[in-house]
Amino acid sequence: MYICLCQGVTDREVASLLQQGGVGMRQLRQQLKVGTQCGRCTCTVRQMVNRFYQIAEPADSSVVTLVTSAEPEATRQRVA
Repeated sequence: MYICLCQGVTDREVASLLQQGGVGMRQLRQQLKVGTQCGRCTCTVRQMVNRFYQIAEPADSSVVTLVTSAEPEATRQRVA
């Protein structure tokens, strides 16, 4: 599917660069020119980048325990 109509960039091209590693929005702009014309693709590309790196992280890092000093230990919540 085309992500950037102005530059003719597809989701496969973005995914391919992301899989090479160490690529963020700045590198995608430089290499694929996404977001350099009208900018309408920027949100979609940013979502792809965020989703890629969220999936690439270990599963345990997505679980956070919320604790405040006023709460007893029994009322702690796990947020995924």
